[in-house]
Amino acid sequence: ISGIGVLIMLFACFYLMVFADGLVGRAGAWAAGFLFFGYMGFANWWYARDLFLGRSAARRGDFVRAVKLLEAAIERFEALAWIDRFRMVLLFSPTGCRFRESALLALAHCHALAGNREAFAAFERCAEAFPKSSSATASLMLLRVGARIGARGGRIELPEGAR
Repeated sequence: ISGIGVLIMLFACFYLMVFADGLVGRAGAWAAGFLFFGYMGFANWWYARDLFLGRSAARRGDFVRAVKLLEAAIERFEALAWIDRFRMVLLFSPTGCRFRESALLALAHCHALAGNREAFAAFERCAEAFPKSSSATASLMLLRVGARIGARGGRIELPEGAR
């Protein structure tokens, strides 16, 4: 789907929803509403299906499949970065977290849950790509602290005066 095609589709949906009552009656307005919501559902599914399926596979514990799907989602989001940038208008996604950031975090969490050392690299990749991502930076710090604790044989050493 080209960027121009998406914009034409959105314009047509909005135009019909706003002006359809006077032009084609109530049935046209209902048809435009169904067309608009059908577009929203299809566009989100088409653009982010690998992300949604990867998260679902991770919840089921199928980490191998989840990693493959999430890596495919990241590739798609990198190739179609303009959609992610304008996701509020094109996909009606009001979240502050970009789809690519969400996929990188899901991939890192998937590696962490599977016990893979790739979790460090995945969280670092996300923190580098999205420096304002508190989820990535906090998770990376926790992994590093956990690694230091594990290196000491599991003992937590508190500073002087701390309880």
